[in-house]
Amino acid sequence: MNYPIELKNLVDYESTILDYHVDPSHQFEVQLKYTDGRKNYSLQDLMKVVVMIKVKEKEFSSKMDRPFIHQIGGRIWKNERTYIGVAMEWLKTMNDGGEILSQLIKQVFIKNNLVIRYDPENYKIYGIVTNIYSPSDQLKLREHFVLAANKTKLFDTTNSKIDINSGGNIEERFLFNNPSQSVQLECTLVYGKNTGYNSYKTKWHRKSLDDGMWFSTWESNNKYEWRNNSKSGFVDYVEYIFNEGLEHQKFLEERVKMAKEKNLQEDFLNFFMNRMLIAYATKDRIRNQYTIDTKQFGKTVWALSHSLRFIGSSNAIAKKTQWLLQETGTLIFEKSYKDYLESHHQIKLSGSYVTY
Repeated sequence: MNYPIELKNLVDYESTILDYHVDPSHQFEVQLKYTDGRKNYSLQDLMKVVVMIKVKEKEFSSKMDRPFIHQIGGRIWKNERTYIGVAMEWLKTMNDGGEILSQLIKQVFIKNNLVIRYDPENYKIYGIVTNIYSPSDQLKLREHFVLAANKTKLFDTTNSKIDINSGGNIEERFLFNNPSQSVQLECTLVYGKNTGYNSYKTKWHRKSLDDGMWFSTWESNNKYEWRNNSKSGFVDYVEYIFNEGLEHQKFLEERVKMAKEKNLQEDFLNFFMNRMLIAYATKDRIRNQYTIDTKQFGKTVWALSHSLRFIGSSNAIAKKTQWLLQETGTLIFEKSYKDYLESHHQIKLSGSYVTY
């Protein structure tokens, strides 16, 4: 079986990664290395801090990034269920004094008998895992997925596309072969890294065949997320994904049809624009585009969806505004009209921000 070169390179690199099992009897020191002299940090500033861990003759280093904060901080503040909750506690402790945070980090490593996965070339920390962790084989997962997919013939496995997402994870996109008059689906397999923080998962890219533009990405609800140490069977995993694709395609077709039939009142656009926290110039562009789109689609939800997604595809506006417009252009017909379209709540990002 042929494998994407990016995936083979990842597997080759991870084969060089070594493990250091933290031993409470070893001298263990944590230092925070600042790149500037500031005393009060924001969440964005934390990336400028390097965590140095000295154990015997070794000196490991890690950026104070999301995986590190979440994995270590989640063990310090166990009552915090979300990353942002952990991060805020981390930030408060950091600004109260780096020495306090250094000691908390040290205690987490020692008390939990953690394992530091590191690159032997530079001793940079690649991941933090427990002593029962077992690395998984990304090539084996792909092999099982492709073999199962070929049996159903629902996915085109001969012309997959490779992307690298913002987190540095490899994503492989497979075209969903079930014919549709209004939507095209692509199933994306996200390959986890053996860091103790990443997991394998799937998500769906959806495109309108009417206008050729993408909707926002939809994260899979699959119950067989194959984490590094999971024993879930591939057959169940893939079967669920296939059935999910069929069900979601039908749902999306129905919602697109409803959006084309749902008329909007004359003054609705102003009410809707007032809920969006974006630049006035961008709102004017949306209004102008909506005037154009109503000539083709009428004054419908679908016309507004098209206008939002069209302006959201422009590189002339900020990336976050692009995400907001593409997500909003999807949610106004994908969600309940009463709960989203006709709501008085402000409109802000809420889902997966990766669009194509």
